Amino acid sequence: MSHTDSPDPTSETEPLLQPQQTEDANIGPLKVSPVTLIFPVVLVYRLAMLLPSTTTFYMLKQFACRLWYVLHDPDAIPPGGLSDEQCAIPPVQRMFSAMLTFVAIMDGVGSVVGYSALSFFSSRHGRKPVMLAMLALASCYGASLVLSTLVPPGAPELALLALWLLALSLASPPVFGFLANMFVVDTTPAAARTAGMSAQSGWSILGGAVSFSLGGLITKRADNVLVVYCLSAGMLAALGAYVFFVVPESFTRDRREALRRQRAEAQRASGSSSWRRLVAPFEPLKQFRPARNPRTGRRNWRLFYCAVHIFAAQLADAYGAVSIVLYLTARFDYKPSETGYVLTTLSLVDVFTLTVVLPLLVRRVLRPFYLRPKPNGSTDTSDRLDVHIAVASWCVNAAAYVLLGAVHTRAAQIGVGLTRGCGADIAVVLLGFGSGGGPVARSLVVATVHPLKQGDALGAVEMVSSLGTLLSPVVMGSVMTACVPFLPLLRIRDLAHVTISTLPQVVFWVHGAIVVSAVMVLFLVRDSDRYQGPRDEPPQETSRSES
Repeated sequence: MSHTDSPDPTSETEPLLQPQQTEDANIGPLKVSPVTLIFPVVLVYRLAMLLPSTTTFYMLKQFACRLWYVLHDPDAIPPGGLSDEQCAIPPVQRMFSAMLTFVAIMDGVGSVVGYSALSFFSSRHGRKPVMLAMLALASCYGASLVLSTLVPPGAPELALLALWLLALSLASPPVFGFLANMFVVDTTPAAARTAGMSAQSGWSILGGAVSFSLGGLITKRADNVLVVYCLSAGMLAALGAYVFFVVPESFTRDRREALRRQRAEAQRASGSSSWRRLVAPFEPLKQFRPARNPRTGRRNWRLFYCAVHIFAAQLADAYGAVSIVLYLTARFDYKPSETGYVLTTLSLVDVFTLTVVLPLLVRRVLRPFYLRPKPNGSTDTSDRLDVHIAVASWCVNAAAYVLLGAVHTRAAQIGVGLTRGCGADIAVVLLGFGSGGGPVARSLVVATVHPLKQGDALGAVEMVSSLGTLLSPVVMGSVMTACVPFLPLLRIRDLAHVTISTLPQVVFWVHGAIVVSAVMVLFLVRDSDRYQGPRDEPPQETSRSES
């Protein structure tokens, strides 16, 4: 794919081979870069969706309590509603735990469907209409849950909860982040793409950090669970107006038509059938099929390598925050306020790394060392820059987890001069500086395919990533709670408490091993396997073809 001298998207001779805009692409009288306009969207969206999180857990617990008593002891339900003491019995707690597990599974499955649906519709109707539809669906998230508490138990309540679960799964912040990433890819040149995707992730994480700090505080001060849902709905409504009036369409009609023609030609070549139309929403997964390079005759496995890397890294890292909380609570008796400080510190360092450190490294510090000549006489940035940044980020991530498991005293964890109540764990701070691997790997993904199919490629790897997220609690959670190979050596009979009570750091060793194995795959990524556009051809070859 060419990274310089982008052709005119409206040219009749070179239609849409390079949809990215130039470095100076601005819109409106204030000359604001389009990618800058998406940063407030991802921040406010994540803030609005996660602001009611703590209140949502409480309302789900109340629903589990009502459901248990309706099914097992309806006569015990008093006229004024169930008390906290009645909801604290073990059977209700087990039902609540089972409900959270079901919600987590449906969230993972719904994310796969969400990535597929967004890729399908945004490539045919544009990013902006799909973004507005996502905001409308997200508005149902809080409204349906609140209304479920106002209707009598039965079919209406279950229907509203089903709508809430649908909105939670399809309009979750990671799914919306995928849509924002497609917008960034559409509106930034290749040279600025990695920095743009990194900054987008950072602003989204900032919204999550603010939401966790404010949500519980607002509910406690207002003494009314409806306040946070009203605030969330108001923010989503304001965001809808902002997107409608301010944010431009990044995947224009001309680009959509060019992609439609490409798909029609491919369909005519392979033959059409009802089965193909049925599986059309999962069309992005076809990107993993290695295409043969007509010049070299060699198959291009680069996108497959990136998918393997992203899946393995997500398999290890998705359970990371949970394992940290469990480890600090079980090993060092951290209180909820202290684990809250740790997670807030991690989020803030993530934001600083993704919005300041990584873009600065890519744009100003490291790029001159990775310039390479192109066959047409110009220069370009080698993909080795992204590979090396991703490898370094994940190695820092693995080292931070191993360091956390190696610390044996609380004093060694707390930074110098920091008090016990607000101490930031050194390993967690280091972990924040290793947060750049995900956005950088996705930048490698979009550089692999034709510019018109970059959204499909992103959708395909996000489906694979969501599968890793879904399996992570199963794999890493099992390591956290049991460590069978050590049983003969330790002669421990209580399998349920082996790792968390005797070898809690094993989960961090396994995490580090999986992450290091994942980054090794990235060394298979080569510049020669990136997308090569017409502008990348040697001038003499073009002359011969014209003559």
